[in-house]
Amino acid sequence: MKFSTAVAICAFFFASTASAERSSTDIYDPQVKYSGLEDLDSVERQHGTIGIGFSNTVAEKDELKPGLNLSARYFAGERWYVTGELGFSSFFDFTLDKGLVLEEREQVVLTTAGVGYALLQGTASTFGEHTFPWLMAVEVAMGSQETGDTRGRYTALGLSWQLNTTNYWYSFGTRQYRVDDQRLKALGANEGIQWNMSFGIYY
Repeated sequence: MKFSTAVAICAFFFASTASAERSSTDIYDPQVKYSGLEDLDSVERQHGTIGIGFSNTVAEKDELKPGLNLSARYFAGERWYVTGELGFSSFFDFTLDKGLVLEEREQVVLTTAGVGYALLQGTASTFGEHTFPWLMAVEVAMGSQETGDTRGRYTALGLSWQLNTTNYWYSFGTRQYRVDDQRLKALGANEGIQWNMSFGIYY
């Protein structure tokens, strides 16, 4: 019994020594796991919006004047954006005793550029099922308005409420405007209020 016990102890000792030698020669080779951060560069980014809208203009001595506008926005920061607009509308018959006349359907072409700044930002919800980011922004615009054969400098200050969905963008705005056009000034139609509704997509 003593001999067999001694043999067993020796065998266990040599096995333990061999195992220790094998473990000491193992190479630590960790695997690099894929994080997916490289794919962030391929995520689609929204640089701005392009849209089409319907507008209404009312001057001090003029009737309500509907129009069509094309607009574009470029996101210049978290709250800032740059705007550009091209608008079309027309006057109705407009005559004064002084002999100044705006002919019926005289075309008005408006081109402006400006900036907007988001004063408020939030999220709208439909009964808790869908949420849509929105913002309230102040906008300043300057440009040129051509009315028939005359032209004047256009300036405006207004507010815009914008609703953003996954694929589309909606805007409702109003602004106070002024046109430096002597003919319109004589007719009392060179300043007033405009409001518009626009719909667009991201680019």
